[in-house]
Amino acid sequence: MKKILSVVLATLMLVSVFTAAFSASAFSAYDEMTLGISDIPNIWIRGQGQDIFDENGGVIYSDGIFDGEEGVSASDAISECMPLLLDAVTKGDWDAYNEKVLSIIEPVYRRARLDGNGDPQYGSHINRDYFFNFTNYNMKAANGKYAFLSYEFAFDWRLDPMEIAADLKTFIDRVKSVTGKDKVNVAARCEATNVLAAYIAEYGSDDLNCASFYVNTLFGEDTVSAVYSGNVSFNGEAVQRYLDHNNDGIAIEDDLLSEILTKSLALLVDTYSLDGATVMLSPVIQKFYQESFTKIIMASYGTMPGIWSLVNAESYARAKKYIFAGIEDEYAGLIEKLDNYDAKVRQRADEILLDAAENGVNIQFIGKYGDFPMKPVSESARFQNDNTLILSNAARGATVSEFGKILSKKYRQSVEDAGKGQYISPDLAVDCSTCLFPDTTWVVYNSNHQDFPACINEIIADFFASDGTMTVFNQEKFPQFLYCTGGDDENTAVMPMTKENGAQPNTEASHTKTTIREKFVEFLKMIIKIFKMIYNGELKLSDYFNKD
Repeated sequence: MKKILSVVLATLMLVSVFTAAFSASAFSAYDEMTLGISDIPNIWIRGQGQDIFDENGGVIYSDGIFDGEEGVSASDAISECMPLLLDAVTKGDWDAYNEKVLSIIEPVYRRARLDGNGDPQYGSHINRDYFFNFTNYNMKAANGKYAFLSYEFAFDWRLDPMEIAADLKTFIDRVKSVTGKDKVNVAARCEATNVLAAYIAEYGSDDLNCASFYVNTLFGEDTVSAVYSGNVSFNGEAVQRYLDHNNDGIAIEDDLLSEILTKSLALLVDTYSLDGATVMLSPVIQKFYQESFTKIIMASYGTMPGIWSLVNAESYARAKKYIFAGIEDEYAGLIEKLDNYDAKVRQRADEILLDAAENGVNIQFIGKYGDFPMKPVSESARFQNDNTLILSNAARGATVSEFGKILSKKYRQSVEDAGKGQYISPDLAVDCSTCLFPDTTWVVYNSNHQDFPACINEIIADFFASDGTMTVFNQEKFPQFLYCTGGDDENTAVMPMTKENGAQPNTEASHTKTTIREKFVEFLKMIIKIFKMIYNGELKLSDYFNKD
């Protein structure tokens, strides 16, 4: 049972390698908007997602590269590796597995990876001229589609945020020169929030009037943090929710193998609860990390300071020690950059923002949550999240319930007694009184992290147009807690959250005798199906294991 479980969980971690570090990369859909326009120029910094080009202008990396768009399929790759993973788990033969995994990963990332100093290789770059022209300083308006967004800044998401901050400084100075204004408003989303914080840390906040941190990753992305630090914890309910939301089970092209892994795990969740501490003690999982995972990381995203900036403050030291063990000298330049960002930004994030506010910058946060399961490799996956970020980070400091639950009555009473009951969401799942900026933090239910509908951007537009005087309490259109109709198209809308349209906690017990019995029956049916296939010659076990 332990080895079956270990294979299943190792598979989940492999899935995370291909997708977690880049799970926040989607672009938003742009739609015409008629909004109040601030007299101050507005700069928009999108997050990850820009294609990477080589010196000849050819695309060498694009968003979705592991979903088949570029001829590479994550599910195909995992299916190819699975027989070798089974051998590694059962026989301890990790060399063949590693060789196969790396043979798939290395060609994909080879030219997009950075060198030992965290610098681009092979002339790789993003097409920044698409967004602005550094030669004549005639910055391009943000697609001409957002009335409130005057200028758009693009950055290479792989690079050191401190280096990107220098480019942002140049960009802001040029915007000020072109417009004749002394200050700018900046809206940053996802990884761009790390760049904006790096800018403030390095150059101060005198140039800023308003700053919007939209689904920010400044305080870490927990899946990346767990994977990089080796601090993986499998919460049973989070694993089950992940499977429930992925109807095809674990993403493997081999339908039978996918069924075996998915149904085995579903039964194990209910019978053993997959206690995180117990799983972490599994020698097989530990061996997987020691033998394979660091190699996979360094063959893909491990050389990229931008991705490293997604590691949270609590995990960084452990992650650095873990990933670079034995190769510190080879990557000394990269490590120096990572340490610099850690000291100047990651460990000082709250201080940076509070100092900026003290200096007169009006700061806004927008976070999301909903029925969107994070990859279940961290303990925080059981809390309210937007599929990528836990809400307590995205809405910095918010107190949130576990998914499917509400804040306890005792806790809610203590908030009421403190005179802050107005900060509790109508669905009783979120308390914003504990936020870093409680009066200018908006929370949107039912909007996935990868969706950036124009209706939510209107919150930023109005905040900028008000010169930051808008709060969650002084206007009716956008109260603190909002409900999104979902999606990312022109019909998507937001409206005030109510008890009815907010989260609907499941008050039923998660693991009942009935559900366990049903899953056990499904498990037995699958076993009988396998034996029938073997008996009829439709399945050969040698297809899944090396013959020796």
